[in-house]
Amino acid sequence: MKKILIRAPETEEDIILSFPFMHAVKEEFPNEQISIIGPEKIYDLYRFLPFEVLIYPFPSNKNTLPGIHHFAYNLNDVFNIDIYFDLIDDFKSAFMGFAFRSKVRIGSDEGMKRYLLTKRLPPKFYPSIDQKSLELLHAHTSKDYSKLKVLGTEVSLLKGVMAPYLLFLIDDFKSDENRRKLLKIFIESFENQKMIFWNFETDNEEENEIRQQFFTSLSESNEGKNQFEFLKSSNYKHLTQLLLAAKGVFTDESWKARLGAYFGVDVYYWGNKILSPSPYFKFCPTTLIMKTDKVALLGMEEEKTFDTVDLLVDHLHELLVL
Repeated sequence: MKKILIRAPETEEDIILSFPFMHAVKEEFPNEQISIIGPEKIYDLYRFLPFEVLIYPFPSNKNTLPGIHHFAYNLNDVFNIDIYFDLIDDFKSAFMGFAFRSKVRIGSDEGMKRYLLTKRLPPKFYPSIDQKSLELLHAHTSKDYSKLKVLGTEVSLLKGVMAPYLLFLIDDFKSDENRRKLLKIFIESFENQKMIFWNFETDNEEENEIRQQFFTSLSESNEGKNQFEFLKSSNYKHLTQLLLAAKGVFTDESWKARLGAYFGVDVYYWGNKILSPSPYFKFCPTTLIMKTDKVALLGMEEEKTFDTVDLLVDHLHELLVL
């Protein structure tokens, strides 16, 4: 059995965007041991994959050449690797493949790290990690992945198990009072809906207080129009279940928008940037633009503007069959 080792990206969004690469690796090596070394705080995101991989957290205090050597030396289960894919692409991540004694080490041909690699991807600008990671795999297999389209789990898996609802994954409650006001107007424009608000558990007292004030304000002004449920958890499996059973998802975090799209859910991203679609996902999030001077939905092919938030919500009622 061959051993495949992957050095995971450093951000939540890049980890989700590496999922097409992971699907392609699993298809290429269906019976081999696939191991991932990822950032200590977010490595668990790979548990959203529909197949099992071995996941090892990499402590940030080990990110030095001696630290990497010590980390590799003590991780006996992963030693003597056959193929190493470097999705970070710096000297230390290239050295990690060398420290694990990988026979084949694949990364970008840039700077001094080229001497630590056995297969090198020619230097080129890649707009996102999904394309770059598949180019690394192509460097080893010579296969064309341009038509790859991935889907995590069929959305119908949990439909009917829970009462239909809209899922709100809003993380930023404290940076901008105007955003909270717009969010409240948006939520209150819906009628006869069950809404679940889910957040990761946090010890930040200020954030918890602002969030609780917002939820209390929602409940007090609701007048029975909608049904609210406020949940907190640190369980990724719980989030997966909620995503799969939701009629629609609204989030201000790009990685959660990408994750929802990966599961084939209707996702609306209200964040601080325009999300470019990944060509390797079957579905893509819709960007929700909601400002005092502009209300719009930006999809893959067109932008639809609205005069008011109420008209936007009316349109969403039709789209989501609410």
